[in-house]
Amino acid sequence: MNLIEKYNVSTSEDQMQKAVADYFAAYEFDRLTGHEWQGVKGTIYREVTIPNIGRRSDIIVKVTDYKIFNIECKTNDIAGVIEQAKDHLYWADYSYICVHAKTYIAPYHVTTMIENGIGLLLWQNSNQSDMRVEAIVDVFGAGKNTYSDGKKNKSIREMVLKRLKKIDSKVTAESHEQLSI
Repeated sequence: MNLIEKYNVSTSEDQMQKAVADYFAAYEFDRLTGHEWQGVKGTIYREVTIPNIGRRSDIIVKVTDYKIFNIECKTNDIAGVIEQAKDHLYWADYSYICVHAKTYIAPYHVTTMIENGIGLLLWQNSNQSDMRVEAIVDVFGAGKNTYSDGKKNKSIREMVLKRLKKIDSKVTAESHEQLSI
């Protein structure tokens, strides 16, 4: 059962992705440097294709080469988004799903997420009459992906890191091009 249609809430995955990207862009992650903890911001990537698993990642947050988050957003289809998040565990350190706050999530889906270390974010958009501001609510966090049975694939991870580096290079080149015009 999906409550979004019942409440006639206008939503789009693009709106949700923008809200999630803004949420993680503002977030400071703890990082130990030397003997002190300091807050660092992650680099946000949207719509990154991961051909080795036949998926496109909605949002990737790279804090370090050893702390990479994947977030999949869906306005509905809980079972499908959980499968996507599980597939991204082949390379990501943490995997989340984000769904609309009024989407029904069956208890067995919650159990599946917890068993696989998948975190849950809820999105409520600002154009709903009963909600004043757009917000992301972190219901439960993702567990560190520590597959000991070989599910985490180093070659896929290296390919993702190369792809992110290529995106960074392209963005840097474009910004230098804009400055020289």
